Amino acid sequence: MLCVMCVVLLPCVLFLACKIIPLRFQFTGPLTHHTWPPWRCALSAPSGKVRQSVVYGYGILAEKGGEPAREACVRALPHIRAVIENEDAREDENLTVTDNAVAAFFRIGHAFIQPSQFLPEALTFLPIETDTDEARPSPLFT
Repeated sequence: MLCVMCVVLLPCVLFLACKIIPLRFQFTGPLTHHTWPPWRCALSAPSGKVRQSVVYGYGILAEKGGEPAREACVRALPHIRAVIENEDAREDENLTVTDNAVAAFFRIGHAFIQPSQFLPEALTFLPIETDTDEARPSPLFT
């Protein structure tokens, strides 16, 4: 029921939350990991802007959240993978969503998973086509 409410009844609130909370987290430090698991349901939202905001948020959580973020991020990976592998993922209206999802997949993998376990799959998701800001953190192995 929570997913239906988040995705159908409150898309504007969810969109704003998905934008504001990652920015607060990025610039001021950790939030509790309990804030994030309900957002997994929004990864399948009909709105591309909501999906984009949520995958971006998970990427920032992985990058800045440390060990407390591990469980929420790793549990989100199958849902992020589904965003990337969606049959419409490479359509023009979804490219930015897909690019953000690929970058989040790399960030989560880099933060919490051994490279040999996620890198072969992650490389199949490249290239990041339109979002040059997200293209930079994808090859995190320097």
